Amino acid sequence: MKRVSWPGRDELKESTIVVLVTVAVITVILFIVDKILDLGIKGIIQSLG
Repeated sequence: MKRVSWPGRDELKESTIVVLVTVAVITVILFIVDKILDLGIKGIIQSLG
């Protein structure tokens, strides 16, 4: 097996920031999609009832 090459401090910071930003963006997108689906389903239920 080859030796493990650990990331340096700067690379670790950059990777951490990329992960946190990606998680935040996906969270916002899922929140928006959830609200849109919630409104759509409530609208369908209201129109049927």
